[in-house]
Amino acid sequence: MGKGLEQREINLWDMLWAVCLKWRSILVCAVILAMLAGGLSYVRNAQSLEAENKEISLEDMEKALDYESKKSLEVYFEYMDAYESQKKYNETAPIMQLDANAFYKGEVSYYIDNNFKVEYPLVDTNNDIVALVNTYKAALNSQGFLDEAKEVLGEQLIENQYVTEMIDFMNAYGDTTTIETNEAEGVLTISVYANDEETCYALKELVKESINAYQKEAGSQFGKHDLVLLQDVCEFVADEDLLDYQKRNVDRMQTSANYMTSFESKFSTQQFQYKDLYLKNNGKENGSAVQEATSIKESPIVSIKLVLIGFVGGAVLMFGLWALLYIFSSKLRLEDDYELVFESKLLGNVPMEKKTKRKWFWFIDFVFEKLRHFNKRYFEKEEALDMIAANIRIAMQKANACKVMVTGAVCGDDEKNVAEQIASRLKKDGIEIVFGNSILYDAEALEKLVELGSVVLVEKAEKSLYKEIQREIEICLHQGVNLVGSVVVY
Repeated sequence: MGKGLEQREINLWDMLWAVCLKWRSILVCAVILAMLAGGLSYVRNAQSLEAENKEISLEDMEKALDYESKKSLEVYFEYMDAYESQKKYNETAPIMQLDANAFYKGEVSYYIDNNFKVEYPLVDTNNDIVALVNTYKAALNSQGFLDEAKEVLGEQLIENQYVTEMIDFMNAYGDTTTIETNEAEGVLTISVYANDEETCYALKELVKESINAYQKEAGSQFGKHDLVLLQDVCEFVADEDLLDYQKRNVDRMQTSANYMTSFESKFSTQQFQYKDLYLKNNGKENGSAVQEATSIKESPIVSIKLVLIGFVGGAVLMFGLWALLYIFSSKLRLEDDYELVFESKLLGNVPMEKKTKRKWFWFIDFVFEKLRHFNKRYFEKEEALDMIAANIRIAMQKANACKVMVTGAVCGDDEKNVAEQIASRLKKDGIEIVFGNSILYDAEALEKLVELGSVVLVEKAEKSLYKEIQREIEICLHQGVNLVGSVVVY
């Protein structure tokens, strides 16, 4: 009969939107797999971090390095120490904070006369004027003087070296070893630097007080001598030498940083691991001069990529499952080529009102239903019933019969309702509609079918089974019953 159940065609368009109507279960499956994938990525990341954070001794890591790698790390750490030292100096030394284009410079000069005379014939007598001048310089490096200078500068924690740079004997910034003044002639010149005039005067006066206070002690060591103030000034100046000095220090720090970056670009994974552990053990920041970031303990993370893969995979999996169920379903589908499959006239499709409560986001279902029936002509319920009644009327007139049985594989409320409404339309024509239970399972209904001699099958989409419909048609043929046609309720 017809082309048979095994050869019925699958309407891909109908299948697509029929499966989409199951979007709630598809979404639930996608969310579940996304959560599982996210949880899996979290656990894997946590295990990875745990493995990375396991305590490994520095000695063991060092043994794993070859000679060249060790030498490279040694040089790298030397540049790092140089960088950190220079950085500390640039950030804390008062002389580096001066504005080379606008600062105050004070200067005091003394003439020291020890009244040395050469008396012949004692020509080999030594003049101690140089030692005398240098002892005054040494007095300005005493701890007591440096502490007082720190208070004037307003810096309590700076190193003594940085203080002596602000009290200069030779106008050579940052270098306190060069002797610029003319000690041989007994001239002592001292320069002081400050950002403001008040500090400049205070430093200059402190120097003068210390020099005058030290005169008595110097006299006990070198004998009586005269201390004459030659110059006492405080000026607002700009100095290219200071600017050059500051630039040189900045350049030194950057040079060390560049060397470190160059070494890091050639580091292997083992060298990076050794460097990080070395810095951690030495309480230093975990980072280069270019990337100065302290080491923080990482927390496990959820991979967004795996979550998305899990979500899409879950949706595809559930979609495929519903598609397979659609393909292998044994229940009647609305879009099947009914007449070709069963070689039975299809009188019409009857839409029934949905009595169930609207589901959440019901409008999505509405859209999918519209797409499922897109570009197809379906009658409204009343129109469909009128067309079905007309087809039955014509068939019964041809068969010269006035009674017809309405039955089906399901015989539920919807099928009974359709039978009643068809009966009301045919009553005026003298055609009687008799509704009966399934002839497959009810013997009385089968006998009634044979007695009436005509039948209309009313089947329910998504409920009536193909094999049951096929069996009903076979019974009608075997019993010689006139099969007027079939109606599909959806």
